[in-house]
Amino acid sequence: MQTLENIKSRRSVRQYSQTKKITPEQIYEVVECWLYAPSADNQQARKYYIITKQEDLNFLWDLMERWKMIPSASWVILACFDENKLIDSEFIQQDMWASIENIRLAANEKWYWMVRVWTYPNEKPIKDIKKHFKLDDNITPFAILPIWIPDWEIRPKNIQTEWKITIL
Repeated sequence: MQTLENIKSRRSVRQYSQTKKITPEQIYEVVECWLYAPSADNQQARKYYIITKQEDLNFLWDLMERWKMIPSASWVILACFDENKLIDSEFIQQDMWASIENIRLAANEKWYWMVRVWTYPNEKPIKDIKKHFKLDDNITPFAILPIWIPDWEIRPKNIQTEWKITIL
């Protein structure tokens, strides 16, 4: 898939196949793409965990107001950052979103689907996730990323096209 086609076809689909699952090899290929995202001051503070246990998926489902796709996703990626590696905390959100977008585009290229359920900077889910997964104090949860194979065919995206690009 070409880059522009990938960007234009990417969706946040919340309907998943109950029978088709992403393999460990497939998930690693997609998740490793976060490594190639830019990082301000090269701080490389991002850290990713792959959640697989049903009890952990159910915990996240309860915590995040019952996002229906979490417990049935093939995988759930927990995107975090390491506060000890921050050179400039002002840029961690941009670093995280850049790496998450790399994962989303890689997933889309494989025709997997993913949505973002973010936690940062909401203190309660951050605290609860850290406690549940026994994360070190310096690790801060940023977003939850369920990923799966969709159960329907691609439809054209409904884009608002009333706007124009203005050259100033």
